[in-house]
Amino acid sequence: MDNKTIGRFIHQLRIEKGFTQQELADQLNVTNKAISKWECGRGCPDISLFEKLSDVLGVSVIELLNGRHFEAPPPQQEILKTSIDYSDKIVKENTQHLNTRMVILGLVILFGIGFFLLPFLNQTIFHFPEMTSPIYTPLYTDPQESNDQFSSQYFHSLERFHTAYIGDNSKVGNLINALPLNQYGYSIEILSENYQLNVYYHDVSWNIDALNGDEYYVYKSILYNSLATFSYIDNMNCIQFYFSDRSMKITRNAFNQLFTGETTEGRLSELLAMLEDEQIVEEKIQFFNIL
Repeated sequence: MDNKTIGRFIHQLRIEKGFTQQELADQLNVTNKAISKWECGRGCPDISLFEKLSDVLGVSVIELLNGRHFEAPPPQQEILKTSIDYSDKIVKENTQHLNTRMVILGLVILFGIGFFLLPFLNQTIFHFPEMTSPIYTPLYTDPQESNDQFSSQYFHSLERFHTAYIGDNSKVGNLINALPLNQYGYSIEILSENYQLNVYYHDVSWNIDALNGDEYYVYKSILYNSLATFSYIDNMNCIQFYFSDRSMKITRNAFNQLFTGETTEGRLSELLAMLEDEQIVEEKIQFFNIL
């Protein structure tokens, strides 16, 4: 059992029941963000919620814990083992979170001590040269600038990078450089044998959205960048986005299933409408393979 398997099962059952994430959250007295976290595999429900969650979704607790349906009830021994494994998993996760907090607290204390002693060290033992410019550039994106990128006018301006071949390094590189998320730094890899493009956003966390004042910025960027690359790189079959903590692989066929229109213009109109509704953005992301 793992978070991703359970999360995919919860997502499947919710869709079958016709619930939105908010409707399911209301029945469990949790937030819709908790539902999203479970379905994306970034966490799992508290064990106290499983009985109510299984009733709402119409499955047994043991099916929920295993992330799949059973044709016949499993033996009592397997039910006991699954329950123990899940409880042990929760304990380990909580212990890991506690250890992480202790490490962060220790670093904060050390930093505070170092900051207090720095003037004395500078005067007595070490000499620190004066810095005339920062040694790094803080990551920040103007929300208005981001919104300007998610527009029909900006999308059409990318036409200048249109290429028939994924092996056209110059145009492919310039296209990625013009798309959202490029401000955080990236590198690309072209797999010519299967016409796949890999984009590595090494310094971008899946949860970096809050830096932009837009909680769904990464999700929106993935959808927008996918439409742009599939539209302007004719023979690209697949794109995979790598972040610092996970990745997402999207094939052309899977992406096309999000739209009713067949033309780029029609799909662009549908996409821009999607980006206006955060609930729809989150649900569309669930269609793809989050690794």
